Amino acid sequence: MQLDSTATDGPFLVGRHEKTVPGPFLFLQLREGKAAWTEGVPDGRQAVHLFDLRSRKDSVLRTGNLSPVFLAGDVLGWREEEKPDAPPVLKAVSVRTGEPVQLPPAITGIADAAHITGDGRTWTWVSPDYQALHAWRPEWPGPAVVARAGDGEHIDQVELAGDIVTWLGGKAVWAADLRTHSRTTLTPEYGGVVASGDALLATYLTAGYSKDPAKQAGNTSYVLRASELPPLLPCAS
Repeated sequence: MQLDSTATDGPFLVGRHEKTVPGPFLFLQLREGKAAWTEGVPDGRQAVHLFDLRSRKDSVLRTGNLSPVFLAGDVLGWREEEKPDAPPVLKAVSVRTGEPVQLPPAITGIADAAHITGDGRTWTWVSPDYQALHAWRPEWPGPAVVARAGDGEHIDQVELAGDIVTWLGGKAVWAADLRTHSRTTLTPEYGGVVASGDALLATYLTAGYSKDPAKQAGNTSYVLRASELPPLLPCAS
């Protein structure tokens, strides 16, 4: 189900699996009135769907051995194995037209990345071992390592809003400022972040996690506007 926040209609069905189709819906992505996801098909491959929330039209853009999709501005991309045992490559189309588009040269070589996201200008991705967060902007001389995971931690569930990139580490939600490459925690412990345009919604458990339902605390949430945040001070060398 998906509710279009720009309309007054109630929730409506975007897609449904047939019982014979293997695999789940993978990582629904939303932007500018469009929903995209990768879905299993009966022959064991995957299909990329692009759904227009206004017209409620679903289009299958590609079928093959595909990864979950990612959105970067007007670009919808995915990782694809074109031939058995061949290294994967990145493919992308325009969200507006569905036609193939050329990715920036700095991005075409990261098909093995664990996670890719972007906003059309900024691109971020996570190393295959979930230990390093990379970013690139056209005005930079090349990709940069924004953060590395601490001992026993990882970098996952990356979100991007303006100059702020966030991720879920082993014990808390982290944020890095792409202007200074400094980083800080957004939550005191386990939680999550969702980005939408310039906004970041951060949520965490108020008093920690308990297996006992009677002792579980409620959530604390807050919203940040990335454009209103001053640059983080540079990290000490």
